[in-house]
Amino acid sequence: MNNLIKQLIQSLIHTGNVFKKAGLQEGSKSLGETLRKIVYSKHEFYLLAHDLESAKPVKNTLRYQLKAVTCLDDIECLAYLHGLSTLVPFPVQYLKNVFIEGGVGVIAFYKNAPVGCGWLSDTINPQLMRVPVPMESGDIYIHSLFVERKERKHGCARLLIRAVLHTARENGYKRGLSIVLKNKISRWKFFLLFKGKIIGEVIHTRVLLKNFFKHKMWSDNRLNL
Repeated sequence: MNNLIKQLIQSLIHTGNVFKKAGLQEGSKSLGETLRKIVYSKHEFYLLAHDLESAKPVKNTLRYQLKAVTCLDDIECLAYLHGLSTLVPFPVQYLKNVFIEGGVGVIAFYKNAPVGCGWLSDTINPQLMRVPVPMESGDIYIHSLFVERKERKHGCARLLIRAVLHTARENGYKRGLSIVLKNKISRWKFFLLFKGKIIGEVIHTRVLLKNFFKHKMWSDNRLNL
């Protein structure tokens, strides 16, 4: 609930900025979309599973350096990531809460500046996680995987996903789970490259402040990929 309220506040702030920068017409469109989101929203996700058995160690590259999050202070630098807040409202506090609850984070740096991150959690906290994921013994949830736009064609995302998968394996987990919006075809196809397969779908419907979730598990790969 708290996360939802933060998202709505963020949408209202964005709408105010649109009014200031783009004028009445564009601002009115943004306000209408924000009001619609307040009343109703629906998102459909694919649920992906990654076999961790073959996950291999990852080393720093000439371009990127990886650093595991070891304390709350390590997370402060993520405030300077451009665009992370569109994925996770108020990301620094959110990821601090994830870390406090046992989450594991990896941050990618380029020229000593943070350019991406990836996180793992073995429990789903409804107050933190946007969508509940059905988890079994030996599962871990891959989330908040983000790379700045300017770094998305230089291998940073591949490096981060390999790093979090190996970290999960090293911590004794057997399967990594992730969700991707169905309409983000490039993202879920990217995840499938890393021993991943689509095992189901999650539908999230919200009416006012009431959330409804529907999970559909598949017995085969219906997309025939």
